[in-house]
Amino acid sequence: MLHLQCHFGMDTLSWARLGAKVTGVDFSARAIEQARALAAELKIEARFIESNIYELPSKFDERFDIVFASYGVTVWLPDFAAWAKVAARFVMPGGFIYLLDGHPAMGMLDFDRPLPAIKGSYFDRAPQVWQGEGTYATAEKLDHNTTVEFQHTTGDIVTAFADSGLRIDYVHEFPFAAWAALKGMTKADDGYFHFPPDVPQVPMMMSIKASKPG
Repeated sequence: MLHLQCHFGMDTLSWARLGAKVTGVDFSARAIEQARALAAELKIEARFIESNIYELPSKFDERFDIVFASYGVTVWLPDFAAWAKVAARFVMPGGFIYLLDGHPAMGMLDFDRPLPAIKGSYFDRAPQVWQGEGTYATAEKLDHNTTVEFQHTTGDIVTAFADSGLRIDYVHEFPFAAWAALKGMTKADDGYFHFPPDVPQVPMMMSIKASKPG
């Protein structure tokens, strides 16, 4: 398994504990350092590579049964089509890519309100830039914190995989999230955050499986 944008390897190592032979990739030197330290401390066999995803083909040339990416992937990519081509390159014939992330429609929502309300355009592909004191990972104040995100439609994502020579097996959409995306969401017994049943249900997450013909 190749885990793209693995951060500091928590999910990568979880797959390894389940028996997968894993390689995690992230562009953050500090994240990769932490991932390697965790693997060593827990005595879990895993490989971690520091690389910008777009430059990964110049770092190594292997093929994997599964290329995996989840939660907080697409919004950091200025060019999803190029990312899809890189990801597809590493899939062996008969293997597949599995992407699980926030639904593109989330980019329309007003995150200052507790319940779904449209604030932006679904088709706004210009970089979204915010200035703030904390980050999604911590409320700790930082001296310089500029966040830049990119919005890609469902059509952009599906078409990019198809143009990369992959067959779309399925696209699933979900009215819940793995995190409290809006303040009005509460954690249910299934471990996901949901809106109250009496409010409009909107897509919050999406998964895609795309296979490379054998």
